[in-house]
Amino acid sequence: MESVPLAEHERLLGKHKTLLAKHETLLGEHETLIGNLEILEEKYGFTVEDVEKKQGELVVSRKEIEKWEKKFGELQMKLEKVEKAIDEMELLDDTGVDSGGSSTIAENLNVNDNNNAVSDKGVIEISDDEEEKERKSNGSRGDTQSSKFAFFL
Repeated sequence: MESVPLAEHERLLGKHKTLLAKHETLLGEHETLIGNLEILEEKYGFTVEDVEKKQGELVVSRKEIEKWEKKFGELQMKLEKVEKAIDEMELLDDTGVDSGGSSTIAENLNVNDNNNAVSDKGVIEISDDEEEKERKSNGSRGDTQSSKFAFFL
């Protein structure tokens, strides 16, 4: 048997008593929690397994929410690109002169890649000027500027 100095023995004995008291406290809390769970099961009709199942469903729901938040962020970025391109088109239409920014519209929207190749059918012009439509139907042409937007097929 190993000999231990009396002071060391007293210190270890005090530590042992402290740990034993903590153990008894935790044991009492454990019994209280078990009693509370039994009361909840009797009163509300759900068990610990039910709670664990709900927690699992919450984890799945959080993952689904994160997936849709990511998708929303991607769509938001695409929307911002489209809005910027429309603003550039409107600026070009207002001035009647290419300011240089509109050449990047197709690049920003990725319309020139292999998946979205520009059609050889040309450009579709859409006008929102009712007077121009009337002038064209009457055969006369005025010098007024109309709002037109061009879209590539």
